[in-house]
Amino acid sequence: MSVHATKVNRHDTAGCNTARRVDGGNCGTRYEVHCSCGFGQGAICREQADAIAAGHRADPTAPVVPWDPGPPLTTKTITNDDLRALYARHCECRPLDLSRGEDDHAAIHDCDTAILADVQVALGIVLFDDIGRVQTIHDARGRCAEFINLQRRGR
Repeated sequence: MSVHATKVNRHDTAGCNTARRVDGGNCGTRYEVHCSCGFGQGAICREQADAIAAGHRADPTAPVVPWDPGPPLTTKTITNDDLRALYARHCECRPLDLSRGEDDHAAIHDCDTAILADVQVALGIVLFDDIGRVQTIHDARGRCAEFINLQRRGR
């Protein structure tokens, strides 16, 4: 097989054998990467799952694909690309349109719009009164960085 078609799915914690046997019912896996060749690996967050899928396609013979998220993000280190990627991981609508509001998402998509407002504010897409604008953007970027860091730790 020359093409390795990978797919990322949410982990079924209710049906997970490991989760049923550990205290608290938390196996630590939130997403699973599966490939048409039979490869599979769990991940603690969508960002890690995407890295595993890309790594497997790059080297299908690797038994495990490592992932290093780097140092924790902060308000000062989070980039606009980090913010766009965060939104893309939570919205299945394509093409991805950051100007869409929470009410513009179809019910048939698996979109988590809870993070949408912070990403839009942090990127300056949502226009609002200039009083406190810089602080509001700073706060939104901080909440986005904190959210990404919590996901990376599997919480």
